[in-house]
Amino acid sequence: MRREFYDIYRGLEERYRVSESVWRLGPLQDPRLPFPIGGIQLVEDAISDTLIDLRLGSDKLRPDARLFLVTNMYQMIFLPIASSSERKMDGGDISKLLRADLRTILDTAQEQSSDEEISSHAVFNAVSQVWDKLRATELDVWG
Repeated sequence: MRREFYDIYRGLEERYRVSESVWRLGPLQDPRLPFPIGGIQLVEDAISDTLIDLRLGSDKLRPDARLFLVTNMYQMIFLPIASSSERKMDGGDISKLLRADLRTILDTAQEQSSDEEISSHAVFNAVSQVWDKLRATELDVWG
């Protein structure tokens, strides 16, 4: 990836984080969905903690891969689970689920990454390869 895109992806992630408060307070809010504040931060913390657990430096995960994980873990896992009326999970339970799945994904992405960094392409491939091992699939959130 060209160096100029590193800062662009970092900026997009920051913009995405700020957008959570806009969704919560803005005219686009859907009253059927709770949109819990702090969900994006919970996902970002899970990513950072998983990188530490795997002994990967924060610079090992490229900004495009981080944005890919933040966006998809938040939109496709966190929000549906947090919004479900049937499966009530608190933030701690969701965090444990995210961390387990992130560990599986990032461990696989790192093993298969030919570069010093983990790209969004490596993460995408890893998700496909470990699909049947992800805890989120047990909840039938998606699949």
